[in-house]
Amino acid sequence: MKVKERGDGKKVKLKGLTVFATMVVICALALTPAVPAGAQSEPSTPFLISGWVNYPNGAPVNNPSVSINITNTSEVLTAETNASTNYYQILTSSDNVNKTYMLNINASNGNVKEFNHTVTEAEMTNGGFVQNITISGIAKHVVISEIYVHAINQTGKNLSEFVELYNPTDRAKDLTGWTLSDNEGTITLNGIIQAHKFYLVGMAGYNAYKDNASWPDADYQATSSNFSLKDGGDEVILNNSAGEVVDIVGWGTATTNETLNAETPGENKTLQRKVNDSINEGAGPAWDTNNNSADFFVQTAPNPQNTGSAPIPPIPEMSTLILFTSGLIMLACYAVLRRVK
Repeated sequence: MKVKERGDGKKVKLKGLTVFATMVVICALALTPAVPAGAQSEPSTPFLISGWVNYPNGAPVNNPSVSINITNTSEVLTAETNASTNYYQILTSSDNVNKTYMLNINASNGNVKEFNHTVTEAEMTNGGFVQNITISGIAKHVVISEIYVHAINQTGKNLSEFVELYNPTDRAKDLTGWTLSDNEGTITLNGIIQAHKFYLVGMAGYNAYKDNASWPDADYQATSSNFSLKDGGDEVILNNSAGEVVDIVGWGTATTNETLNAETPGENKTLQRKVNDSINEGAGPAWDTNNNSADFFVQTAPNPQNTGSAPIPPIPEMSTLILFTSGLIMLACYAVLRRVK
């Protein structure tokens, strides 16, 4: 080892100290992870928003469409979902959200649920929150409301069969270019279905061979027998003018359906869509949980309705009923107070 004499006459060891210092620097560099050019700093804490989406009766809404609009920044986050489950999750970063931020949450599967959520300090600390969502079972689109698949008029055979459509929305819908199809063929519709009203599609010969003379005429009557509903099992598919599926009903042995087939109705009976999960009449038939087995029941007395039939609004959602009832109570209290004064 070389020794160098300092100006004060003292000798110091140089080589050993130099080698040791060099080794320390090399080790430190080796242990420091390389940062590629242009790389950003380590991301902040993950922030997870998750939950389950259901209908009011507890039935799962599988593969829901869920998105969140962070209104403070206008950033839109889309949830990860799966076709076999009603679970959703959105994984973002705490850089993107903050306490007091307003999140506009939108969930849909044809029916829509939209509401706001304000992020809390506790949720920031916990790295997210669980938000379960209940989607309305009342359809917000035109639905297939009644199907007559097993006629009794032997002269006309099955020509008196019909498919009834119902519009539960508050706006008229133009059905021009819409189609109804089954295993055997497709028919193209036309005309307008008004808000809360019906549209009746009859098979070829329906108007002449109706099983009940009091039934209304069809708004659209098929011109050929290539659209014929099979008694034991079939499906009816409603598409809009853009070719998008609006509704599907399968029964019996059908291979196309929404979740599960509806029951086979039998002779002189119809498949009737429910008003809601537990009510079959008294309001518009708009219950739609994308499960034919749960959404329809067998009706013993067919009741076709056309565009000339009276409008029937769908049953209000529970939140609307609560608000309406609360308003009535407040008005009653106000009236009582006025009398007391």
